[in-house]
Amino acid sequence: MKNEIDDFTQLILNELKSNREAVDSLRRDIDTKLDSIKKDIADVKSTEKEIEKLTKWRSDVTNVWSTIQMKEAKDELYDQKDRWSRAVGVLAVIQLIIGALLALLVKKYG
Repeated sequence: MKNEIDDFTQLILNELKSNREAVDSLRRDIDTKLDSIKKDIADVKSTEKEIEKLTKWRSDVTNVWSTIQMKEAKDELYDQKDRWSRAVGVLAVIQLIIGALLALLVKKYG
């Protein structure tokens, strides 16, 4: 009978040891997955912060440089370009007139 009790005790101890190893394995697996989840959460928080920064930047840019202001600035640049083109055209015409007058003067008096 004592031999049977010893065998039964040994069987129970082996099962407890096996269960302990299974629990330790599960704990390691859960810890690994938990660390992965924590890393993913940190990545999401980092992305959220970056989105907040970009949203604030966009808001600041929109407040400082609205689409209406951009259009007005573009139109002003085109107006200045047109004025410059007109000024160059007028100077070219004046040079032609002076050149023609000089040619006439040289022909008449020269």
